[in-house]
Amino acid sequence: MNIANKVSMLRVFLIPLFILFVMYPMQGGRLIAAIVFILISFTDILDGYLARKMKIESSSGRIIDPLADKLLVITGFVLLAGHGIPAWATLIVVLREIIITGLRSLTHSPSKSAFKASWPSKLKTISQMIAVVVVLLEIPYSIYIVYFSVLLTLYSGIEYLIIQRKMIKEFLA
Repeated sequence: MNIANKVSMLRVFLIPLFILFVMYPMQGGRLIAAIVFILISFTDILDGYLARKMKIESSSGRIIDPLADKLLVITGFVLLAGHGIPAWATLIVVLREIIITGLRSLTHSPSKSAFKASWPSKLKTISQMIAVVVVLLEIPYSIYIVYFSVLLTLYSGIEYLIIQRKMIKEFLA
């Protein structure tokens, strides 16, 4: 496992620390949780940078990295459902991630770039991460950032289905 993949795995292993600070009732817990979430989120930038800089991009990295992102974002949305993030928004995010990840893994072939993230998908992940942080910090009007992230979540999901419709049809046939 190369260094970039190890950084991605570190993101997964740090999620319980984030959960601890969200769930544990202590003064400043949400602030600490936000800081931990931000630090974990920045490892996403770091692993991509390392993979490109060291020319160690790998097929396992193209699976581990987005999976780590999804686990982090879903954890944040689920923990904050009803506590700053509406439950319906959480449901949309979770369902989109499960459906698209499932389709990506079912239709993936080594000869095709099915795992390459589109810009709307990258912006979706960034907006979801920002939404979790602003809700944790109880920033006024943070709900609008949540709504924006849900719109990007829906858009990127629909975009994926449209772009990959031929591959999905072939798989389902």
